[in-house]
Amino acid sequence: RKTIPITPFHFETYFIVFSYAMKNGINPTDEWVSAEAERVLSKITEENGAALKAFLSVKELSDRAFSELTKDMNEIMNTMDNYQSSIKKTKSSIEENLVDSVGAAPIMELEKTLSEILAYGGEVRDKVSKTLSKLEELKNQFEELHNKALIDPLTGIYNRGAIINILENVISRKEKACVAMGDLNNFKKINDTYGHSTGDLVLKTYGEKFKELSEKYNFRVGRYGGDEFLFVILDKDIDEGFKIIRIVKNAGEDAVNKLLKEKQIKLGSSISFGITALRPTDTVNSAISRADYLLYRAKSSEGEKIATEDFLT
Repeated sequence: RKTIPITPFHFETYFIVFSYAMKNGINPTDEWVSAEAERVLSKITEENGAALKAFLSVKELSDRAFSELTKDMNEIMNTMDNYQSSIKKTKSSIEENLVDSVGAAPIMELEKTLSEILAYGGEVRDKVSKTLSKLEELKNQFEELHNKALIDPLTGIYNRGAIINILENVISRKEKACVAMGDLNNFKKINDTYGHSTGDLVLKTYGEKFKELSEKYNFRVGRYGGDEFLFVILDKDIDEGFKIIRIVKNAGEDAVNKLLKEKQIKLGSSISFGITALRPTDTVNSAISRADYLLYRAKSSEGEKIATEDFLT
């Protein structure tokens, strides 16, 4: 209570840790929390993240394997098309040029053999084509499974588990990056006044705009929970990350407020951000905690700001 700011992230952290303590018959004193909370949270995160890590690896491998296999099978089909075309030309040439010199009987026998080859080649090509279709179907099924496991169905961006796993990988590889936490400022009021369907539309519009910008500015974004979004801005220092977040903030607000205006909704929407650069000693929890605390500072200062460790704008 004396040293840790009260932010949504810490409420959640303490809920998880204290639940673990109660389940295991531990008396969660202040001393125990100070000594063990980080270890317990890391342990829980690792256990729940293992399956997700494996799934991400399988997804990457399956995409690469499918791409290579599709390329190979298309090359086979092209080769067979050329082969079939060559046989047809040979068959026509024989019919036109050799009947008079060798007689009809041998030519008929040869034509029969060539027709059988053409028919067999057609069957093989048809099987290859059907196999490709089946592979495409399996890929679509896997993609659907991937989306259910990693993508938030409402916003179309990464879900909580996936974006945390991405951050964990960036930290483990000691890559340069910034972490930002964003939170909508008057989302409850929109929900209470116009209903959850309007609130969902607001979240979806923010998600679509964030996803669109993520490719241009090389960041990953996930729905952290409710109306909170977690950003991992790759290969950027704090100044560059700040500029990107300002662009993201303005673009997201413009898209949502345009939509609300079209629907004749009088309330507007804005989003606050806390952003921090990753440190060499960071864990997932420390990086998110720092971004979350800066978000708390931003929201407490009139609620429409971007906060870093150095300044509040």
